[in-house]
Amino acid sequence: MNTSRQAGRLLMAAGALGVLGERLLNGPGVGLNLTLLVVAWLGAWLLLARGAEAPAPRWVIVPIVLCALGFTWRADEALWFFDLMGIGVGVGLMALPTLRREGRLVHAGVGSLALSGGQTALAFAAGALPALADALRADPGQARRAGREMLVATARGLVLAAPPLLVFGALLMSADARFDRLVSGLIDLRFEALLERAVVVGFVAWTGAGLLWNALRPVGPAMPARALPTGTLGGVEVAVIAGLIDVLFLGFVAVQGSYLFGGDKLIATQSDLSYAEYARRGFFQLVVVAGLSLPVLLGLARVAAAGPGSRLFRPLAGLQIALLFLILASASHRLLLYVSQFGLTLDRLEAAAVLTWIGATLLWFAATVLRGRAERFLPGGLAAAAIILATLHLVNPAAVVVEVNLGRASAGVPLDVHYLADLGADAMPALVAALPDLPLGDRELATRTLCSRRPAEEQPLAWNYGRARAAAAMKGLRADCEAQP
Repeated sequence: MNTSRQAGRLLMAAGALGVLGERLLNGPGVGLNLTLLVVAWLGAWLLLARGAEAPAPRWVIVPIVLCALGFTWRADEALWFFDLMGIGVGVGLMALPTLRREGRLVHAGVGSLALSGGQTALAFAAGALPALADALRADPGQARRAGREMLVATARGLVLAAPPLLVFGALLMSADARFDRLVSGLIDLRFEALLERAVVVGFVAWTGAGLLWNALRPVGPAMPARALPTGTLGGVEVAVIAGLIDVLFLGFVAVQGSYLFGGDKLIATQSDLSYAEYARRGFFQLVVVAGLSLPVLLGLARVAAAGPGSRLFRPLAGLQIALLFLILASASHRLLLYVSQFGLTLDRLEAAAVLTWIGATLLWFAATVLRGRAERFLPGGLAAAAIILATLHLVNPAAVVVEVNLGRASAGVPLDVHYLADLGADAMPALVAALPDLPLGDRELATRTLCSRRPAEEQPLAWNYGRARAAAAMKGLRADCEAQP
């Protein structure tokens, strides 16, 4: 922060967030409460940004709010994890120096975003310490004196307010039984409950202060971004690194050629190879290749830019991308084969979404970085991730899994009722609607399982659309559930 006064405002806002967070999170369930907490943090940022130096543009709050709404919309924990990642990326963008100076992402690189993400994680852990240091930096003696005066004045006000509070409180408690129970419950608090609430208040306030400080700290020389060196590798180094990786990938494709698209014929000729082993090998290759290749390509593109190495890098990188697409196609083929044999699961559907994002990112890498437009890669990569995440929320993965497996069951394939009933609240409406069409044995098993997993009564602050739809769908099975032993 720029002044001790602004740092003090930040600490006050963080304290208010802590109290609000304890009220929102006081009770079981995840839903509207987390959405409101994220929106409250953004509101504090908007208020404090008025006095900050070059704050991030206001549009950056839009993707954060949309991700926060995911906690209220779906009841899928995997989607919540992706939403949380999206919020983390958005908060990291708010602290990105390039975005704060220029107001756009075009010239922001992946390395600067990674550095900003690391700084955001450190700020999350450091909490209120940087803001406290800023509050005391200008005039520590004056700040301490002002703090002591504030504490004395507050204590004096509490003492003077005690008599009228006791008198008026006793009269109001005697006038209304519900108010009497409310006040009595507040007074008769156990030490464990007080400690638990204090921990929640402290955690929310501490981390909220750190993230606010990180998003509003001065940009420029105070915390410079250490970008990778540009144009420091020559043609020989680039050719050796990229060429050896291409040779490795070519050797892998050649040796594993019979496994890449072998399918049913390969499995039929291999007595020790099952469908599960066949699919797992493909996904292992995908995780390793996708996890390591793209960062290496981005790093090589950065250090080879504007140098003689760029002329060799582009064809070698193009070949590597082609090989990556071959492995992506193989993994997709294995996934489809696995689904045709064992059905669709949430893990497999989400793996398909990850495959789609990897393929789209590789295409965007070829269209931008390999054509000398590296500054456009980051916005496109983030946009692809946002589109896929939004699509997952729109289609409701759990309901899709239910419908696909019910379709397979209508064709005579055995149905795993236990798995479908365990998919959670998002799957319940589709499964309840399909109960009349199930065979008697499957219908009874599904009814018993659904009744044992029906959503509990919703807390208002933890309201969730997916759980509300599940509760409404389960009302039609109330009689069946009451008849269960």
